[in-house]
Amino acid sequence: MNTIFDSPQGADLATALERNAVVCVSTQRLARVLRQAWHDRLRSLGHEAWRSPDILPLSAWQRRLAAALEMQRAGSGRPLPVVLTEQQELLTWEQTASESGVLDGLLQPLQLASAMMDAHALAEHWDIRSAGEDASVGDAAVFTAVRARAEERWRKLGAAPGTSIAWRAIDAVRELLAPQEIVFAGFDLPPDAVFQATVAALEKRGTRVSVLRVDAPAGECRLHRYHTFEDELRAAAHWCKALLERGEKDIGIVIPHLDSVRQLASRVFAGILQPSALLRAPGERPELFELSLGPRASDEPLIHSALLALDLLRPQLPLEQWTRVLLCPFFRDAEKAVAMRAMVDAELRRRGMREADVADVVQVADSLQAADSLQAADSLQAADSLHAADSLHAAGRIPVATGQDTLLAALRTLPDSSGRHGAAEWAEPFARTLDALGWPGDRGLTSREFQARSRFHELLDEFFSLDAVAGVLTSSEALTQLRVLAVSHVFQVRSTSAPVQIMGVRETAGLRFRHLRVLGMNDDIWPPVPRPSVFIPLALQRRAGVPESSPERFLQQARTQTELLRRLAPEVTFSCAASEGDRELLPTPLLGELQPEDQPLPGGDVLAVIGGCRAGDLETSTDDIAPAVTATERIRGGTRVLTLQSTCPFRAFAELRLLATRPEEVQHGVRALDRGTLIHATLEIFWKTVTDQASLLSLGDDGARRLVEENVDQAMAKDRAMRVRRIDRHVMDAERENLIILMMEWLMVERTRTPFSVEQRERKVTITLSGLSLEMYADRVDRLEDGSTVLLDYKTGKKSVYDWMTTRPVEPQIPLYVQAMDNDIKGAGFALLRRGDCRIAGLRNDDLDAAEFLPASEWLARWVPEIADWDELRRHWSDVLRRLAEDFLAGSATVDPRDQASCRYCDLAALCRVHSRREKESDDAAE
Repeated sequence: MNTIFDSPQGADLATALERNAVVCVSTQRLARVLRQAWHDRLRSLGHEAWRSPDILPLSAWQRRLAAALEMQRAGSGRPLPVVLTEQQELLTWEQTASESGVLDGLLQPLQLASAMMDAHALAEHWDIRSAGEDASVGDAAVFTAVRARAEERWRKLGAAPGTSIAWRAIDAVRELLAPQEIVFAGFDLPPDAVFQATVAALEKRGTRVSVLRVDAPAGECRLHRYHTFEDELRAAAHWCKALLERGEKDIGIVIPHLDSVRQLASRVFAGILQPSALLRAPGERPELFELSLGPRASDEPLIHSALLALDLLRPQLPLEQWTRVLLCPFFRDAEKAVAMRAMVDAELRRRGMREADVADVVQVADSLQAADSLQAADSLQAADSLHAADSLHAAGRIPVATGQDTLLAALRTLPDSSGRHGAAEWAEPFARTLDALGWPGDRGLTSREFQARSRFHELLDEFFSLDAVAGVLTSSEALTQLRVLAVSHVFQVRSTSAPVQIMGVRETAGLRFRHLRVLGMNDDIWPPVPRPSVFIPLALQRRAGVPESSPERFLQQARTQTELLRRLAPEVTFSCAASEGDRELLPTPLLGELQPEDQPLPGGDVLAVIGGCRAGDLETSTDDIAPAVTATERIRGGTRVLTLQSTCPFRAFAELRLLATRPEEVQHGVRALDRGTLIHATLEIFWKTVTDQASLLSLGDDGARRLVEENVDQAMAKDRAMRVRRIDRHVMDAERENLIILMMEWLMVERTRTPFSVEQRERKVTITLSGLSLEMYADRVDRLEDGSTVLLDYKTGKKSVYDWMTTRPVEPQIPLYVQAMDNDIKGAGFALLRRGDCRIAGLRNDDLDAAEFLPASEWLARWVPEIADWDELRRHWSDVLRRLAEDFLAGSATVDPRDQASCRYCDLAALCRVHSRREKESDDAAE
């Protein structure tokens, strides 16, 4: 990479370094580049050994001077206050603002405390002293009061904020030995008060001070325009690829808003420059490009997994958090025990647990392991181990390895997390938890993961340092502070000296490139929106010279930065986007003299090629016949087997035989499934006590309501699912009242029916169709006064008699029940329980005297004339059900949904790709 050594001032800088001058630069990147360039220069001159140059960022030089001043003052008996770390200072601001009542009622108190800390730093760097009426009203007055209390807190702690380091460095220059010569490089923007005071103090001590500014001529510039910002990225990546193929290096990509598009930029450049790397972890591939502004430490997988492990010390965790813990690859035996841990996650979801503690998860795991052990033993006695495994798999169970899963065993040994302790005292529970879970896993770490582990230990050290200011913390408070640290700090992988460097505008200070592109040159991105502090009066900020306090001053700074970008390379290509969604975009006015040139998007990258493929362009192979169901294969699901086969044969095969079902998502409140279960349970209890219509009529309205209330309470108590116990009380009270009202509406329907007695409730029925044995439970069988029986199936949704009639019935349950029971079933229907629409929808034999059921011959004559009467309808059902059973047994797995509604609640679209098939059919029809 070219640097200011190649500029006209390069000789002066080289001469200063030969005189052992201190070189202070604006960024860590520039310090690294200058050190490497200096080493390369001396090596090219034939040197074999040399003194390491004193090149470092200004902040590092200030810390060095401040440390020297602390040692000198300590030796003379005048110790300086301890300098707070950034997190320590933020915590003191949060504590002070909370005590002042400023944070009361705020949803994001930490953000306000951070804004106040930034305002204090701004005031320190620009030497702003609030005074007069400007600081006595509004936000400024609040900030002034909080800052005064914060300063008092710091005095009591014997501490000082981090911004004091810069002023201590100035005191060190005044009191200690100043360097003979110092060079400042990369400081091309207007200096703040600290910088000016530093230069003045150095000059007063006789130090030779040089401030190098970029004076290279502007390169040849052009402005390209693409359709979208992602197109800009793709074009820039293809441009880099062409340069790399020619052996070029020193390629720069500048993106002003890199922090918000970092992941997109990484994905696009990886897909074009290193497509094979998309299949490997980031730490396992040679990098052709490097992004500055690393991700938040909390987003790095290894660090994120450590935070997950420590979160187990909280009293409870949301289900989503438990899913991440159970499926995390950075814990001991993650690969070997993945099946068991996935089953625990699925069971937690099935039980509807929005939150769970360690005891809940252990209990679920124990119940699963007990069930697996019993089922495995039964299967092994009947067949060899392979057949046993097949049997368990077909039943939806996966046998686990002998012994307790290490993660689940570790949950039993987690340290006590109760009580309140200082930050440093949490070190021992944190270490024990990570050790118990085997973090960071069994496999060897990549270079990136090794760096991430070191970074996490640094974060822990910084967290333990909060002991000086935090007081005692609960486990939740301690973990929240640790997570705040991980969120506020970045994780930057050590530089790989990649030939392509992607960075923000600030990181370009002092650099030179052979090739450069600047992206995102739209008016909504560049110049960026000024954000002056609301806590310091604008008049004071303007008086101090803060650029963002004045539109004119901020615009001038943006123009200066734009001019500096023009000088970073002999040729500079700026680019902008023409649109974002439906919004038209304009180029930045700061490049007004450059006319945008519309550019086509280069093709050829892997992601674009794959994304642009049409289904018709690919070779297709149809394989819609699965292996037939074997005699040893257990099929569970009851009526659902034929329901799914009728809905879509592929879905039946995938869900019932491949067990390709999506884990349940926990919903707030009572799920529709739970509501249906409660209704069924209530009706079963009610009709166990009230056995016929006469008994119902004798109760009267008041008696019926009292009995319904008792039955509803019994049903809710009977449901042992944890989801019911975890729902808020007021939600369950509302659900109870709704269920009572619904039951009373339904009983009004029951009172007006033909006289009946309830003969069977939840009757178990078995039917065998062409070798397929199905077990099911009929909700209710009533016997009428003439001795005939009718069948009722409780439903809470919209249902129609027509759902039974087609060759692919929507609801085959009632046809199955009728076929499985005795021939004396003379009528069948849905018992529809819906608020405001309770009724019976069903058909009957014409000889049956039951007005609530429609005569089959009349209804069939109108809607299905090819079927004559009830007896013929039963034969029709027999043929339809037998054909569905035979297709399922034969392995029919065609992607053939009955209608578009069949795909609405299906989770297999990515597997069957039915939408791509429909698009192809539409294209073929259009052609």
